Amino acid sequence: MSRLAPFAVLIAVSLSSADVAAEQTPKFPCAAFRPEPNRTLSVLKPMSIKTANGVAQLEAGTSLTPGENLVGIDLYAAYQQFCR
Repeated sequence: MSRLAPFAVLIAVSLSSADVAAEQTPKFPCAAFRPEPNRTLSVLKPMSIKTANGVAQLEAGTSLTPGENLVGIDLYAAYQQFCR
């Protein structure tokens, strides 16, 4: 079973004044991230990540590294799984 199987996570990406949120079947917001040559992931849009473990706020320009755990989710691994 994948570490991302409990991906019952609600990711909201702020787009101007509107929020886009995944419901029952989460859709990973691939366009909100950019992979960098140094194996990091840049956040392009401010967002909230809500899981059973809490809420994390990410600002544009935040850099995420492989294995970095945010509220129980490795966003780098999730990006690799859902966006590549």
